[in-house]
Amino acid sequence: MSSKNNINLTVIARDGLEHTYNYSGASPATRRITKMNFVKLWQTSTSMNEFMSRVRKINELINCGSITEKSHTYVRRAEIFRNKRNIPMKYLKWEGGEDPNGEWAKIRAFAEELA
Repeated sequence: MSSKNNINLTVIARDGLEHTYNYSGASPATRRITKMNFVKLWQTSTSMNEFMSRVRKINELINCGSITEKSHTYVRRAEIFRNKRNIPMKYLKWEGGEDPNGEWAKIRAFAEELA
């Protein structure tokens, strides 16, 4: 891992999150990583495994509330940055080729079993 990959996740957990609000204007619905910190985490990760490991670590460091650990949310956010905002976000892949928490392997095995 290069030195640019050494990111202080404690600082992101403390200062690098923003609140997203419900349309009703009620209290904060969720937290998410700020745009700049998302780009920093994404662009310095070598795989989705590393990126999601960092997200889990940030959640461990947060005292109150949490950010989502659904990987498809982050993949979609990177796609929006890339395609709609013209930001050159790199493509991250899972080590082993598939989200380890995903159900596609189970669905594939089930379909093969029924064939």
